[in-house]
Amino acid sequence: MSSVVLIADSMEHTNHGTGVYLGKGYVLTAAHVATAWNDRKVGSFDDKHYYPVQFVWRDDDQDIALLKFVVVPEDAHSSEISCDTLHLDDEVTMVGYPLMFPKTLAHGRIGSANYIGSDRAVLTIIAAMPGNSGSPIFNDKGK
Repeated sequence: MSSVVLIADSMEHTNHGTGVYLGKGYVLTAAHVATAWNDRKVGSFDDKHYYPVQFVWRDDDQDIALLKFVVVPEDAHSSEISCDTLHLDDEVTMVGYPLMFPKTLAHGRIGSANYIGSDRAVLTIIAAMPGNSGSPIFNDKGK
C-alpha cells in the first residue's frame, strides 16, 4: 500500500486528496481532486517530499481522473488494479489521508456486489472523511 500518494496544493498542503500510483508516472484519483488548485498540484509518496504532477485526463460523471508525476522517485511503488468479481461482504481496506492525518487505513466491506446506476458505482461500508477523495480500496490480495 506504499503506492498510495498524497495529492496537494503546492501553495497550501492542507488542501488535499489521495491517489494511487499505477506506474510510469501515472496516478489515479478523483476528478474533483485532479481539477482543484489549477496547475498547483503536487504529489508525495512519503508525506515529506513533494513532486509536481500534471493533469492528464478526467471523467467528471464518474469522478475519476489521471495525473502524471513530472519526476518519479526511484523507489516509488506502483499498485496493481484488480478486475476480480466483487462479492457481498468482501473485506476491503481504504488507504488515504483523511483530515491531513498521515497515511491512514480504514477497514470495511463491500455492501452490495451489484453495480448502481449508469456510473457502475459499488456500495462500500467504510468510514471516509475529507481528504479520502481519490483513496484506493484494496482487496485482501493488496490489489
